[in-house]
Amino acid sequence: MFLSEDNNANNLALIESNGNEITYSELYKNISNFSSFFSERHLIFIIGESELAVIVSYFSAIESNVVPLLLSSKINKNLLSNLIDLYSPKYIFQKESHPYKGFKELSS
Repeated sequence: MFLSEDNNANNLALIESNGNEITYSELYKNISNFSSFFSERHLIFIIGESELAVIVSYFSAIESNVVPLLLSSKINKNLLSNLIDLYSPKYIFQKESHPYKGFKELSS
């Protein structure tokens, strides 16, 4: 993955809403760590907005050959229920209510 290239390591990759700056090397470490969660190819749902946990889980899924579906945290509950019934994702990830704690697993 391009994030692991040495020439990008200390460059700024993201700025979180709280002002925290994330370098490419930090982002790559987070992605690598989260990638170990996935052991096989399957579909997952990621519910959230433009935030570090969503970005990390998305790229981790791609890196692990997992199929992610990004959904807004404002998604209609009936629509979400229909999507779950239709596609039967192996996991659904949603940001915890406590900021900066990452994701909690909603289902498996």
